Amino acid sequence: MISRHRSSSLQSFPSSSRTSVTSNKQRQQPIRLLFPATTDEERELQERHYIPSRYVIAIGDVHGHLKALQKLLSKLEQHLGKDLFEKYHLVFLGDYVDRGPQIKETIDFMIGLKKQRKPNTTHFLMGNHDHACSMFLRLFDDAVESGKSLGVTCQNYPREFELWKGIQEVANNMHLQGRRWGSGFVYSSFNTFYSYCCESSSQKDMDVVGDYEKFQASVPFEHKNFFRNLPWVLFNEDNIFVHGGFHSYTNLKEQLIPLLKRDIYQARVKPLSERGYIDMDGHKDTHRRIVSGHVQVKKAKVSSKRALIDISGGMTGELCAIILPSAKIITTEENSDLLNSTRGGIDDEELRELLETD
Repeated sequence: MISRHRSSSLQSFPSSSRTSVTSNKQRQQPIRLLFPATTDEERELQERHYIPSRYVIAIGDVHGHLKALQKLLSKLEQHLGKDLFEKYHLVFLGDYVDRGPQIKETIDFMIGLKKQRKPNTTHFLMGNHDHACSMFLRLFDDAVESGKSLGVTCQNYPREFELWKGIQEVANNMHLQGRRWGSGFVYSSFNTFYSYCCESSSQKDMDVVGDYEKFQASVPFEHKNFFRNLPWVLFNEDNIFVHGGFHSYTNLKEQLIPLLKRDIYQARVKPLSERGYIDMDGHKDTHRRIVSGHVQVKKAKVSSKRALIDISGGMTGELCAIILPSAKIITTEENSDLLNSTRGGIDDEELRELLETD
């Protein structure tokens, strides 16, 4: 009989105080919520996803490009200085798996980075690739209500050829995006299978692609725990951080609630996966800038209400970061100068003075 690989022993983000972004001590100042809370649950959900600092460095899609990530972090530290750099919150905007050459090593590095830095200052968001990988691993099976199945998300899906055709018992209860990811082609997940299931990074054995049992056995518990606890959205006073974005003309609260609750019954989580949510005017329902990766742009695009900072989509390995609130851009590109793409940002001297009094 095939094990369901239930993850009841994994920490659960919604109920775990250890994974909450904001500590009780940090909540002394009232939080300006994303939307008026009509219930205690809505208030608590928002408070749990709040970053209690204006000083954030957001980093675009990494996609297993560990060396580029290390280079980017080094450039950020060099620009800000070590002491100042360590006072910033880091927000990774999602998509850590697929495409790049060092997926397993990248997750190891990220887990270590969070342990190394000051508690509650390093945050990792869920990307659509991470979401699909998590669903293939069935990391959310413990959250499925009795009598329900994530297999319902596959009903009436017109592109049957895209779906993983592995062990029937597993496939029947797997989320649509997990089945699409497991096939290899839709999400370009080949390198993730190779990274975890092959003995060396240079080995590429096609037989491991879609091998559910081998992949389950090869992904370390700590990595599963990492994916299981990724929040789907975060925010601070000035910004909303989300992998993809929001539809400009759909009520923002209606789009935020499923993210805050991490609604696993959605066949497609559009704020993580939709590529058309790129309106540089942001969203009419919020004063905050929406900061995201996901959509590949040649150069970072920044306005007072929107920031798009994925400059390679994991294809070339070039990475980008935005320093907030000044909205300065730093990339790994060799010939790129530091860009200040904002209007009304504060200068470095003022920023340094503010952070030194923290």
